[in-house]
Amino acid sequence: IIQFNLPYDQFYEKAESRAKKGEKVKAFQATKKSIVKSFSKISKTGHELPIINAISAEIDNSTLQKLKASPMVKKVTLDRKAHTLLDESVDQIHARDVWSYLDSNGETLTGKGQTIAIIDSGVDYTHADLGGCLGSGCKVVGGYDFVSAAPDPMDDNGHGTHVAATAAGKGLLNGIAPDAHILAIKVMDSDGFGSYSDILAGIQYAIDPNNDGSSDDHADVINMSLGSSVG
Repeated sequence: IIQFNLPYDQFYEKAESRAKKGEKVKAFQATKKSIVKSFSKISKTGHELPIINAISAEIDNSTLQKLKASPMVKKVTLDRKAHTLLDESVDQIHARDVWSYLDSNGETLTGKGQTIAIIDSGVDYTHADLGGCLGSGCKVVGGYDFVSAAPDPMDDNGHGTHVAATAAGKGLLNGIAPDAHILAIKVMDSDGFGSYSDILAGIQYAIDPNNDGSSDDHADVINMSLGSSVG
């Protein structure tokens, strides 16, 4: 994971003008272009990660040495692996106790009008309790598979579906926010493991789903029931 030295600290900021955002996009892309030019023929780029002013990449040692000496590079971090976890449930956090309460708009606190990004192993959106479909008008409004670089975030492990149902399932047993929508972001493989860079790309997607440099369309909540041990 290669972090850039850029003339700003945060890519996404509230109440930022379109012109200022455009300047940041240009600075990010120009720096990326210059850095990638120093890559060897066997090195290759991965995800763009503006959320941390970085990109992911597979590089060899000669490229690493060039990056370490470059004034455009702030830090190079090894891309590690994380794994799935699930420690909480509806009853443990007493979610049922607040479903009858009303928010400032007079709506019950069941997640109505909110979108939860499930960053996990995908979501089985065909399940009835998760809406039975994918896309506009469905409970699972969209998503992406960063493991396979594909638009279909179908779960091939089961963990992400479990998490999604706990967060927002609606059926025989409701989740914590049964009226919320879900953004399914697959970053973990069929064995429940995923790279840090895919996870960061998933967070990036949740913050800016249409990838236009603005976070206006961000998910309201991000859930990651994941963990890792570094050693």
